[in-house]
Amino acid sequence: MPEMSENDLRKLFQAAGHTGPERDLTDRIIARVAVTRIADPTPVPPLIGKRAWAGIAGVAFLVVAVAAGLSGATAASPSLPYAQPIIDWLGGLSLPEGQWPQWVVGASVLALFFAALVRRAERSVSA
Repeated sequence: MPEMSENDLRKLFQAAGHTGPERDLTDRIIARVAVTRIADPTPVPPLIGKRAWAGIAGVAFLVVAVAAGLSGATAASPSLPYAQPIIDWLGGLSLPEGQWPQWVVGASVLALFFAALVRRAERSVSA
């Protein structure tokens, strides 16, 4: 097809009866777009809920506290005879030597920092 100049294109549009858009064309398009529903994102619940995490943390804290309190207790308790296997098992646990408390605190602070960072990112995306 041969190249057409602007004048040729203008003459072609005039011959075809080209007319400008109607006045309310923009309003009609915006009205349709405003009514069109955008798909809502499907919320995905976490695999482990807040209550489960609280339970896991409570059990872990309880095991560490009992291991620290009973780390050398081997005598049987007359009031709790059924607890002797548990006391024996917990008595066998020993806390590591060294600077592990600093590592635990550091890891906890880092986990809280990343949790806050994720929450802030989610809020900025949803806003």
